[in-house]
Amino acid sequence: GGLPELPFTAEDFTSAGQHQHRVHVHFKYAYKCAGEGYKLHFYAAGEGAVEMGNFVVQVFNDSGRWELLSTSPAKCEISVAGIAYPKALSPRSWLVAGKARFAISEIGFQMKQQGCLAEDAQLEVVQVEDARATVQAGLLFEISMMVKGIAEGDEREWS
Repeated sequence: GGLPELPFTAEDFTSAGQHQHRVHVHFKYAYKCAGEGYKLHFYAAGEGAVEMGNFVVQVFNDSGRWELLSTSPAKCEISVAGIAYPKALSPRSWLVAGKARFAISEIGFQMKQQGCLAEDAQLEVVQVEDARATVQAGLLFEISMMVKGIAEGDEREWS
């Protein structure tokens, strides 16, 4: 399918008006000036400062040949005109590890309260596979993880 139209133009980032459009550009030369790296953070807000888009693009220029290195969020997940998009987090970050341990601890507690997990059993995070955070009335974390259930003489893994 085709690409959706953006609700702003490049000129919006250079003209004054009711909109708040900003782009922050970070620039650095590659090793021995073999090229140029750019990190561009786009922010667009409409009237009343309602956020229309917020995303980061990293590109590299080697003698006029441009290469897209990365985007955040992922290319197909950039949502212009959305209030807040899910931000991908490193599955190995301390923040995600702490949230995953809390989530599995709370799940284990509630399972014991409902009688579907033995009192001597415990759950532990084996591996976090994916994590995203969305700003709502606070932060909403979505974490996909491998979990190990340990009880006397029984050990299982699931995701």
